[in-house]
Amino acid sequence: MTIDLLLAQFEQVASAPGAIQRLRRFVLDLAVRGKLSDQYEDDVPAALLIQKIASAPRDAPLAPRYRSLVVAPLEQLPFEVPQNWEWARLGYVSDYIQRGKSPKYSSATGPPVVSQKCVRWEGLDLAPSKAITAASLESYEPIRFLRDGDLLWNSTGTGTIGRVSRVVDPPERLVCDSHVTIVRCSHLDSEYVRCWLRSDHVYGTIEGDASGSTNQVELTLQMALSQPIPLPPLAEQRRIVAKVSELMALCDELEKVSAEIQVERGRLLDSLLQSALNEAQGATLSPS
Repeated sequence: MTIDLLLAQFEQVASAPGAIQRLRRFVLDLAVRGKLSDQYEDDVPAALLIQKIASAPRDAPLAPRYRSLVVAPLEQLPFEVPQNWEWARLGYVSDYIQRGKSPKYSSATGPPVVSQKCVRWEGLDLAPSKAITAASLESYEPIRFLRDGDLLWNSTGTGTIGRVSRVVDPPERLVCDSHVTIVRCSHLDSEYVRCWLRSDHVYGTIEGDASGSTNQVELTLQMALSQPIPLPPLAEQRRIVAKVSELMALCDELEKVSAEIQVERGRLLDSLLQSALNEAQGATLSPS
C-alpha cells in the first residue's frame, strides 16, 4: 500500500463520520493479511520460527489443562495468508500469558498497579493507577513483574475489553491487577502481535465473543491462549510494523488537517451567520 492509495482512500471517506478511524482499521487489516509488506524468499519461514519457539524453554510451563488449547488445530482459518506465513495459537507462540492478580491497595503512596484504565491505545498511562502495599507486592512471583515489550490486554469491561498497549521501559516491579492480561512473546515482534490484537479480526469481535457470569464481559485465559494469529517470518513482522507506523503517522496528520478544516468551516459559518444577522437587524431598524 502506498501513501497515494491511502490518500485516495481518505478522499473517499473524508466526509463520513469517523473517517480517520476507518482508515486506521483499513491499514491494520491490510497489515495482518500481508498486503502492506513484500514477501522475500530468503526470509526464514514462519514454520521454522514456530519450531524454534516450540523447542525454547518457557518462563512458566503451561498447566496440563491448558496445553490442549494451544496445540488444538484451527478448524476454520479466518483468511488465507502468504505462502511463507503460518497460522498458530497465541498461547503456542508466546512465552507467557496470564491474568494479573488482585492486590491489596495502600492508602498511602507506594508502587503503582496497572489497571484497565491505565491501558490506553496510545500506550501505558500510570496516572489512574492505585498504590500497592509493600506486603502485597512481595507476594507476586518475579514472572509477574512487567518487562519491556510485554503486551497488556484489557480483559474485562464493556467498552474497555480488548484494548491493548505495549510496555516500554517499565519501572521495576510493576504489576497488573486481575482485569489485565499479560502477553509476553520474546520470539516475535510484540508490536506486530499488537497490530493483530488491535485489528477488527480480534478487537472488532472480542466483546461479542467474551463471556461472563454477570453483566461484566470477560476475556478468559482460555480465550487468550487459543486466540489464532497469522504469523509472518520475523523479518517481515518488522517490515509490517515499520509500514504500519508510517501510515498511522500519516493518519495522525490527516486527522490534524481534518480538525483544522472543521475549525475553519465553523469560523466561516459563524461569520456568515453574523453577517446575515447584522443585515436582518439593519433592515428592521431602517425607516420605511
